[in-house]
Amino acid sequence: MKNSQPFQQKTKSVRTLFLLAMAILIAVLSLPLIISGGTLMDRIIYQLGSEILTEKLTALISPVAGRYEKLQRIGLEDSYVHRQEIREKALASFAAFQYMETGKIFVIGRAGDLYLSPGFRYTNAPEFQNFLDRLNTAEQGLIAFTSSNHGKELAAYKYFAPWDSYIGLSISEAELFAPRTLFFKINFLVLIAVLILAVLFTIGMQRLLITPLIKITKFATEVGQGNYEAKIKGRFTLELEVLKQHIIKMVSILRHNMEEAAHQLALIQEREKALQKALEELRVSEERNQVIFNAPSDAIFIHQADTGAIVDVNQAMLNMYGYSKEEAKSLPVENFSSNRPPLHSRRSCQADWRSHQRRPPTL
Repeated sequence: MKNSQPFQQKTKSVRTLFLLAMAILIAVLSLPLIISGGTLMDRIIYQLGSEILTEKLTALISPVAGRYEKLQRIGLEDSYVHRQEIREKALASFAAFQYMETGKIFVIGRAGDLYLSPGFRYTNAPEFQNFLDRLNTAEQGLIAFTSSNHGKELAAYKYFAPWDSYIGLSISEAELFAPRTLFFKINFLVLIAVLILAVLFTIGMQRLLITPLIKITKFATEVGQGNYEAKIKGRFTLELEVLKQHIIKMVSILRHNMEEAAHQLALIQEREKALQKALEELRVSEERNQVIFNAPSDAIFIHQADTGAIVDVNQAMLNMYGYSKEEAKSLPVENFSSNRPPLHSRRSCQADWRSHQRRPPTL
């Protein structure tokens, strides 16, 4: 139980690290594409939208300008009635025109008069004056502004001399850049789907690869700590199953070798104890034999059975025969047989002979 918690933490850390690596990889690969794609789409949409707005505005203004040119050709350019008729019809046509959902025509005089302004209102006068000043900087062009109805808008405008006004076609930027928004939504959904797939892939990798490797590592660690009863549980696939079987076989061989070594060590220890006991018994026996061998009352000698060479004699034997130990070892065993009297017997015979020589003859 003490070792299970670290391995659970390790499993979670490996899974988290793998998932984090997948997320970083996906982000590194996808975000630059999304950002660059969004920037490119902004430029393309702005350019195409500007061109379309300009073309649409030109197509709307051209017929009106043609009518004024026609009046000039027939010499009625100063006719207020005809000019007013053309203006009213043009404004009605402009008011009815709609491009997409938010595209509308506005007509603003140079002095700031709003002749046609459907949904075109600024929140305060300074903003409108700023907008008017920007219109007066050029006779035609593009201008971005903020309206009260649609928020940010983009407009293509032209100065129309017969009315001394600016005619513009404006459209909401939200509608104009709707493809970009759709692009980001699609990419965001794709990114979410990829992340979900990455999570599922990580879970699958954890079950098929990470968890089995963690179990094998845990098993090897427990075996390394001496727990040869450890088991590997769970499902292993492909090469991991082969690796598992080889590791189990190696551990089984190692366990057998360790048990055999422990058995041999036990035998060696038992034999060492027996040897120590035998040596102790031998030492006691030798000491006892030495005591008996060196006893002052018993004459003892040791000789080889085949050659008869004297191996050792005790002091009592030396005293009895009158030899030194070196002399006794160099003599044959017959010198110590019962046919040869000991030294004290020979000395008593020699004393009796000498006393007989000194005794006077008997008459």
